[in-house]
Amino acid sequence: MYARNSNFKNIIVLSMNEGVLPKGKAAPSMLLYVIKNYFGLPTHQHKDAVFGYHFFRLLQRAENVYLVYDNESSNAPAEKSRFVEQLKFEILQQHLQNTVNYKDKPFNMPFSFPVNETKICINKTNSIIEKLTQFQYSPTSLNTYLKCPLQFYFRFIEKITVPQQFDETNESAVIGTVIHKVLEDIFLELKENPAQFSAILSKYENHIDEILPPVFYAQKEIGNEDITQGKLFLVYEIAKKSILDYLKIILEEWKTSIFQIIATEISLTAEVDVDAHKLCLKGTADRIELRDNKVTILDYKTGKVDEGKLKCVSEDITTIFADTKYAQLFQLLCYAYLYQHCNLLSLVQTAEIQCGIIAFQQLYQQKEDYICYAKIDKEQVLTNDVLSIFEDYLKQLFASILDEQTPFCQTNETENCLYCDYKNLCNL
Repeated sequence: MYARNSNFKNIIVLSMNEGVLPKGKAAPSMLLYVIKNYFGLPTHQHKDAVFGYHFFRLLQRAENVYLVYDNESSNAPAEKSRFVEQLKFEILQQHLQNTVNYKDKPFNMPFSFPVNETKICINKTNSIIEKLTQFQYSPTSLNTYLKCPLQFYFRFIEKITVPQQFDETNESAVIGTVIHKVLEDIFLELKENPAQFSAILSKYENHIDEILPPVFYAQKEIGNEDITQGKLFLVYEIAKKSILDYLKIILEEWKTSIFQIIATEISLTAEVDVDAHKLCLKGTADRIELRDNKVTILDYKTGKVDEGKLKCVSEDITTIFADTKYAQLFQLLCYAYLYQHCNLLSLVQTAEIQCGIIAFQQLYQQKEDYICYAKIDKEQVLTNDVLSIFEDYLKQLFASILDEQTPFCQTNETENCLYCDYKNLCNL
């Protein structure tokens, strides 16, 4: 309502609902209402009075006024504004019935608005195909494509980003990033000085409150927020407890079975031949060890791990590419494939590869089997035959991505859109 000095013949006011006009109470203040009132500071009543003045001034010289309010809404209080009742009261109180005529007219809408069923699709131009051939694919980006091709296009090809700030939607990501960084430092030291295993773990355990804060403040989402209070303090304590619990477990493991650390946070790269193109597949393994004489690729997960979705039979590996609930298994198979095709001299050459997830939620529940292994045909070791089948389907996936006749379309699964940064672009 910005027409303070303007007069209109016809006026239509939409959303004449309480809580919309007037706005009502604002966000909680540090000052109590009684304190504001005593010292003559503006309160919500003052704001309501300002709203009321502008509203009634707007109607002062109008000939036709239409006030529309919703009394069946499920998203907001379905109550007409007090200004409507005040108008009725003033008309009766001042005996203006012969001058001002008003009618209450209910308007029912038995129909529903048509839903736009047209998918948002981006056709692949020559410039997009060129970007796709030069792009470095990762298990995360491929999983995004399987979840929603349009999200893949926005995020990885056009690199549309959103401002990062700490809130409830990314607190788990912050916890995961902090834990990853601290464990990277720990296992790098253990790799270089295996004889000092106990001393290194004790150092991190005793000085965790000195080590963690710099790692937290290195996260862009945290900025200058205070990690000693509020929700960030809880996030800090969760990360701290996760790390300390894990240190106790690996210290006990070391007493009974010494495992050799091959690498930590190592980048694995492989070329995949698709038609006339050589595409780059790249991934970063959180940790690679030699356990029971088998190369073991481990991934840290602070979120939920469904062990049932880490199992599959070789004949149904295609399911991994069709059902996004197998995203974690797809990621582990990508790591195994990358290790098999990577030519880094620092890696141990072996035919026996196994991949697993260190599930921190299992640690919280104090379960002994906190490593959830990928299993194909009930076997932990991912054989050459299994990885060969996986490669065939992987090449089909890449061929689909490069296919000019297959546009980037939004997903049909709306549950995949809940935490998508681009859902507003899709009107979901």
